[in-house]
Amino acid sequence: MNKPLFPLAICSLTLIIGCATTQSPTPVASKEPVLSTDMQKSSYAQGVQYAELLQRNEIPVDGDLFLLGINDVLNKKPMRLNPEQLQRGKDWLYVQQMLYMDRTSKKNIADGDAFLKQNKNKAGVVSLPSGVQYKIISGSKNKQKPTLKDTVAMNYKVRKLDGEVFFSTEKEPKAPIVKVSTVIPGWQKALLKMPVGSKWELYVPGPLAYGENVAPEGKLKPNELMVIETELVEINPVQTISSKDSASKPIITKTSSW
Repeated sequence: MNKPLFPLAICSLTLIIGCATTQSPTPVASKEPVLSTDMQKSSYAQGVQYAELLQRNEIPVDGDLFLLGINDVLNKKPMRLNPEQLQRGKDWLYVQQMLYMDRTSKKNIADGDAFLKQNKNKAGVVSLPSGVQYKIISGSKNKQKPTLKDTVAMNYKVRKLDGEVFFSTEKEPKAPIVKVSTVIPGWQKALLKMPVGSKWELYVPGPLAYGENVAPEGKLKPNELMVIETELVEINPVQTISSKDSASKPIITKTSSW
């Protein structure tokens, strides 16, 4: 899982929020940046990650002042805000983040509920007491089903309500191995009912997916519904779980990206 970047972005932003009257950096002659060494590429990548994170979370930011704050710290210049002002900037950013989470969460729950209400009446769709729905794509005569203590080998494809696929194991050379106890709650509830060899399409309500948290890399917003096409290949395969297996990939785990 990628290390959380948001706290670092907060630290950078607190140096610049509230500096609306501060003079912008002196323009310098335009020069094509060099991105040849690992350090140079890493530096650029970190800038991209910070900016993408702020955009995903709809945090308004003055780009010039953002860069000014970063340069002041890196060049060990005196801060242009006193500690109290810096704290106020941090508080403002926190409030913006909470407002974003709240409005996004409410919208996603409403959208998910509306979808599930219509989807449950479609042919072949089964609703579980938890609110999770599933449709059998291909059945199996095998009676064996996993428990929470088991590991499973399975192929899966995860998409959003709008149809965007944001994770798939289709290109994996073999079915990834996953601990049942580590996957998100809604997926667990369906897996425990799936016989080996079957393939289902699952509809997992936001609260049983990542809930209020945000999926890794911001690919899934708070309480956003997940559609997961799952093929259960094997229970307790002989293979040893390694760092390359999808058990270590964040998209299926219950942990947060924050």
